[in-house]
Amino acid sequence: MRVGIISASFPPDFGWDGGATRAYELAMGLKAAGHEVEIFALAAEIESVTIQDGMRVHRVLVDQKLVQLKVVPKTTPNVLTIWSSRSALWKAFLKAHAQRPFEVLDIPNILWDGLLPSISGMVPVVVRLQQNQSLYDKESIGAKSAFSLDSELVNQFSDLTLNMAEKIYSPTKELAAALVPSNPDKVDIVADPIDMDRFTVYGAMAMPKDSDRKLVIVGKVRDKAVHKYMCDVIKGVNHQNHEIPFLILAEDITSDDDEHHAQESVKGLLGEHNPVIVTRAYHQLLPDLLRSAQYVLVAPGSERVPYSWLEPMACQRAVIANSDPGCEQYMRAGEDAVLVKPFDVKASVNAVLELFEDRALRLKVGISGCRVVHESHCRRRVMGKLEDIYRAAIDNYRSEERAAARAMAMHDFVQRSEALVASYDKMLYDLLFVESPEFRFRHWFTKVAESKSPAAPIASTVAKIFGVKHTNGNSSPP
Repeated sequence: MRVGIISASFPPDFGWDGGATRAYELAMGLKAAGHEVEIFALAAEIESVTIQDGMRVHRVLVDQKLVQLKVVPKTTPNVLTIWSSRSALWKAFLKAHAQRPFEVLDIPNILWDGLLPSISGMVPVVVRLQQNQSLYDKESIGAKSAFSLDSELVNQFSDLTLNMAEKIYSPTKELAAALVPSNPDKVDIVADPIDMDRFTVYGAMAMPKDSDRKLVIVGKVRDKAVHKYMCDVIKGVNHQNHEIPFLILAEDITSDDDEHHAQESVKGLLGEHNPVIVTRAYHQLLPDLLRSAQYVLVAPGSERVPYSWLEPMACQRAVIANSDPGCEQYMRAGEDAVLVKPFDVKASVNAVLELFEDRALRLKVGISGCRVVHESHCRRRVMGKLEDIYRAAIDNYRSEERAAARAMAMHDFVQRSEALVASYDKMLYDLLFVESPEFRFRHWFTKVAESKSPAAPIASTVAKIFGVKHTNGNSSPP
């Protein structure tokens, strides 16, 4: 089967965050299953078409023509950011599809990645739901833009992609119910795949086996809150036990200079006497690094969730993670992992010391977590489920019922676009109100002229004499 994958992030460009890791594991799993895979991703510096791990990878740069616009960045910055990057991805995909058609297209991360291919109907599109990225959070978008149209467009186009896709799959039932509340049963459940040939219980270790009590902390060292949390946990543990060596796997550093700076920053907070090592989360060395530990603490806000939980669990290492709903969908508290409240230093320290002192508990949690990964996240089994979804998507794509459903989805979008036009009108009005003193004067002048106050006749007379035009009374200022 010839499979295309559109993912804005694909390693090594931009690092190994959750989206990049997910796209990579998907691509490698499909390739291992014997499929021809082609990936379309953004480039960090230079556009290229290369063969990576036996797969053709197209890397494209963001369309600078859209980025250089003057007014749109002020009104719809999120839409502009997404569209300028995705349009480049779509052009690369269309070119490759014209040369050799794809049988199916997978969108494993952001729903927007599949907007144009799904609307065009040129290829069966399969989308994966992802927490916090499948459907954009309106509150976070509102913080970046003062205009509601920005968030409305993003959510409308995300909904349109969902409605036009042939098949939808999700890592959990809870996520499917949250993001597709109208019909969660139509969403197939496919777990996040883990390469069980790499992440194994036995194998090489990256650090000398001078102690069986190493603690690996995984997180973002550039995030001030996470950085402080890590150091506070280390200080809390050291206050009660000095025998535990620490290794911080930094998810958000990509260069030697960044690594050195992070190491010095930790020394500044903990002191020279603390044997804390900070290193990058090298993808190739990651299994060896995780096997060097007896337990792994995943800091809040990890960029590689859920892989930052599942990979050490696959290596049979006891995991300490956050007790948020997203985490509990993957593991049972006290059984497959030890869960603590986010940023709760005291609870985290107690969890570390409990695992340190209780070897039986450490083994129990490690074995149980490893069993969960083997039963639910083995890449070979996951790819088998995904292949069935691809075949169903291809069959759906050819059916008359789906052709009618695509037409209805477009009709529904046209109906809802009337509300978007109203939002666009209000957005322009608000922009003029903010940027133009003359427009603000006309706005308030119109309000007085249309009111029942004693000054209304005077305002109307002045308007006739000086030719002051009324603003659109249906709009309102911010």
